[in-house]
Amino acid sequence: KSSHSSASFAAEHLQTDDGLQIKRLQYQQHQRMLRERFQGMSVTELARVLPVMPSGEPSSMGSFLHQTNECRPCLAIAASTTCKAGIQCMFCHLPHEVPPQVLEALCRGGNEEKIR
Repeated sequence: KSSHSSASFAAEHLQTDDGLQIKRLQYQQHQRMLRERFQGMSVTELARVLPVMPSGEPSSMGSFLHQTNECRPCLAIAASTTCKAGIQCMFCHLPHEVPPQVLEALCRGGNEEKIR
């Protein structure tokens, strides 16, 4: 009986890993599409076409996917409200609910890039 439950757990874990891998690959495709869409634009042109944050500032290239719910939040923005990539970031700078434990881990480790 325990080997059955172990096999069941392993199968679920593999399905979860497969699902995460599929989501990663899908987001990589979205990122390629964003790079192509905004290729050759100056920062000024880019700022004009990006969604606007609640502060009134232009968001990020990744925020372009926010309306379709295909974006991923920028964890640097969620943890500290600043992002080194700025408007060229491939992650969403618009408001998202990020679980408190993720924010705590970011603040403790200071390694936003590793968590992405």
